[in-house]
Amino acid sequence: MKYILSKHRGFTAALFAALCSALFALGLCFFAPQSARAEEGGDAVDLSAAVVTVTGGDFGDEATRGKDKFYYTGSPVTPVVTVTLDGKEISNITEVYRVEITNGTEVGTATVTVTGILPYYKGSATGTFEIMPVELTKAVITLKGGTAATATEFFHTGEEIIPTVLVEINGKALDSSKYDVVFSDNVAKGTATATVTGKNGYTGAMVAKFTIVDKATNAWIVPPSLSGWRWKAFDPETNKISAEARYGTDTAVFRIFDTEKMPLTYGEGFEGVNGDKTAFMLDNGEMPDEVKTRLASLEIGKYYIFANIAKGDKYTKLGEDVLPADDDFFSHGYMFEVSKSENSWLRMPSIVAWTWGDFKKSVNIIAAVPKYADVTTKICYGIYISPDYSGAEYVNGLKEFYTVNGVSGEVDNATAIKLSELPAGTYYLRATTNDSQAEYGALDTFVQFTVQKMQNHWVSTPNVAEWTWSEYNPEINTITADPTYPKAGTNITFGIYVDEYCSRRAEGITDFNEVDEDVSRALSAMPAGNYWLKAATNDNSKNYTDLETIVPFTVHKIRNYWTSTPNVVQWNYNSFNINVNTFSAVPAFRNIDSVVTFGLFTDRDGEHKVAGLDSFTEVTADMAEILNKLPAGQYWLRAVTDDRSENYYDLTTSVPFSIMPANNVWEASPYVISWKYGEYSKDFNKVYALPKYGTAEFSIFTEQTCAADSAIAFDETYQGNNKKFVLDENGLVPDYVANKLSSLGKGSYYLLAVCAGANNYTELNLENSVPVPFEIQAVQNGWADVPSLVGWSEGNFDEKVNIFVGSARHGDTRFGIYDSGDNLLFIVWTKGGEAFSVTRSNGEKVTMNELNTLAVGSYKLTAEVEGTDNYSALSAETTFAVFEDSVGLNGIIAAVVTFAVLDVVAAAVCITLIIIRRKKVEAQFRNMVRKELGRR
Repeated sequence: MKYILSKHRGFTAALFAALCSALFALGLCFFAPQSARAEEGGDAVDLSAAVVTVTGGDFGDEATRGKDKFYYTGSPVTPVVTVTLDGKEISNITEVYRVEITNGTEVGTATVTVTGILPYYKGSATGTFEIMPVELTKAVITLKGGTAATATEFFHTGEEIIPTVLVEINGKALDSSKYDVVFSDNVAKGTATATVTGKNGYTGAMVAKFTIVDKATNAWIVPPSLSGWRWKAFDPETNKISAEARYGTDTAVFRIFDTEKMPLTYGEGFEGVNGDKTAFMLDNGEMPDEVKTRLASLEIGKYYIFANIAKGDKYTKLGEDVLPADDDFFSHGYMFEVSKSENSWLRMPSIVAWTWGDFKKSVNIIAAVPKYADVTTKICYGIYISPDYSGAEYVNGLKEFYTVNGVSGEVDNATAIKLSELPAGTYYLRATTNDSQAEYGALDTFVQFTVQKMQNHWVSTPNVAEWTWSEYNPEINTITADPTYPKAGTNITFGIYVDEYCSRRAEGITDFNEVDEDVSRALSAMPAGNYWLKAATNDNSKNYTDLETIVPFTVHKIRNYWTSTPNVVQWNYNSFNINVNTFSAVPAFRNIDSVVTFGLFTDRDGEHKVAGLDSFTEVTADMAEILNKLPAGQYWLRAVTDDRSENYYDLTTSVPFSIMPANNVWEASPYVISWKYGEYSKDFNKVYALPKYGTAEFSIFTEQTCAADSAIAFDETYQGNNKKFVLDENGLVPDYVANKLSSLGKGSYYLLAVCAGANNYTELNLENSVPVPFEIQAVQNGWADVPSLVGWSEGNFDEKVNIFVGSARHGDTRFGIYDSGDNLLFIVWTKGGEAFSVTRSNGEKVTMNELNTLAVGSYKLTAEVEGTDNYSALSAETTFAVFEDSVGLNGIIAAVVTFAVLDVVAAAVCITLIIIRRKKVEAQFRNMVRKELGRR
């Protein structure tokens, strides 16, 4: 195509250019001059000589209808307008002229003006048509408003009677402005007239009459009647008297006469009407029971019903209460007839049909019951091949026979044998009655019946002993079927199909009568699936049906199984080894591409999968990481095959396995560094243990058995337990534990470190408590301050100045004051370096002021600390002096001796004081001693 276009491109372009030029020129020629012609009308055709013809009129007879005369309608007339010029009709399809109609609505002459439209035509031409008035002879005049019997019957009032007048033409009411109504003779009783005269488009006049009466004229709206019936077939629900008058229907009196002009009577007890026992009235439309009984017994013939209604205050009588005896008698009544009854069957002739070969005279009875019969009535039966009254088609030997017990019952034995021999087919039972009476006729009826084909059935239903794929055995998996007919053996045709409609055969298997080697081979090769066995007989017997049955059977899929059950080599938490903890499963049946898909779930039903492990065929490194971190617990390994084989089932098996908790161990075994009493340091005497999993919890016991009552209690709790603690974030004991450990005395202790088990790891040291023993050793006690006492001048002991110095590292110091004869004078008890109690040698408690009783002199001071299990005892001995109130040489010397023990500088100061010997110096000396002691 591209080649052709390129080949003719020059020609095509030239042709297109020429065409465009031509169209442009044509447009110039057509459109440009038009406006000029439209303005000048130069070339427009003049319509002045045109002939305007009007057609389509509906006025007149067949000769004039369709021309230029139209009936007045009250609406503008739209005629068919035709314009011809020089004998040729001008079409107005393209609107070359306009049509205007004047005076086209009212009666008279209307004008049609045709005006040319430039540039086609100019000028104008006219035509006319007639609008004719409508004759009122076409109208229907209806008077309404009658006050008496009818719409046109009025009661006399002495004044003008003005009925309502309705004028209709073609079923449409005419407006009252289109006619005038004049009434005459409309006051006195008699016939009055309404004259309707047309106007405003309508012409002519019509007359309607109405009557003015004293009483309304009664008449039958529904004349009296009684529907006839057949002899003995009167039905009071159907054969009812119908009668309705304008007035007094409920007072109507009825009489019934026979053709001999004799009235029917209704028994001695019937009262009749006003003593007339031949007359009766209706009660809500129902005849008296005596009348119904009499009518039911009427013989065949004609009868006449008469009815009359007596006059009332407002209406005339209706019917004759005294009937004439002339020949006109029956004209006053209404005839009904009791006709001859056609006999019929109360029970239609019938024979209980049977199946070929199964006639039983006690079961297959023949019956018929005529409606009318007497004691002589007998019913004759015959069996015919067709309903032919000539009798030529009867069955031999069964043309005429009777039942043993009359109208209904069994046939005799001979007839029963012949009936049992009838082949299957359609027959006709003929039943005739042998009597014919005046009241009813004889009956002769054919009734079709069928000796049905024996419905053949399977004595042994078609069956296939099913098998599992690959396990077909012709000796076991047999195909069988056994029909009831024929009694002798028959060939059964089998076919195997892959659909229930038996439209597609199983591959390689055609119809067969027995399973030979070829069929057996084909059956064993059939894939697993659903199949349909069609078994059929083909005897084409008249008396029994052939059989064709389709039964489904299945070559079952073989149930697959695991030759190696799905398994996973279990592991401990955080110990998965991709090369050791392998997944395996081997199905018995599989194809070349078969794989087993594994999935891990936390439930047997596979509703809760393990993320990242719900579907895999082999374990990748990423999966191994997930498996390694799986929490300890029970899991389900689901192994699935997805071969979707038609011959064997896929497998889905879930097996439980466990990830055992990891065996927890001490990465750092529990230990504690022993210490001496009072020298505990949590940074040095560390308590420590580090489990591989979890957190170590510590307790300290005083007994190796770690009995609960031997546990050390702390001032604070851990998880609500004040006998247990854990290390802080720095791996050290908390301060409250350190404080407690510092206070523990000498002895053997036992540190128990445990780690509670969790889902993923086992407990450590929880069940089998193995404590770590440690010792708090006794410490060698020593003086923190050398025992001493600052002497004082006689009578000037000041407990704030003359302080008992002598604090031990451990324990409280007891001081003893002895005189020069080594007699114990006072015992001073201290606690925490403060004196708190003073007793004499005899145990008498005194105050510290009693020391002022000491006379001037030198005294021995002993300091003792009692030893305990935790520290050793201490003792020291020194002297102090009580000097004179004026500092004498001996006092100063004693003081110097005392201070010499404390400080050489202090001794030099004392020597200076000896030289000065003044009270002021003594006071300064005392202050200096206080300061020095405070510094110490």
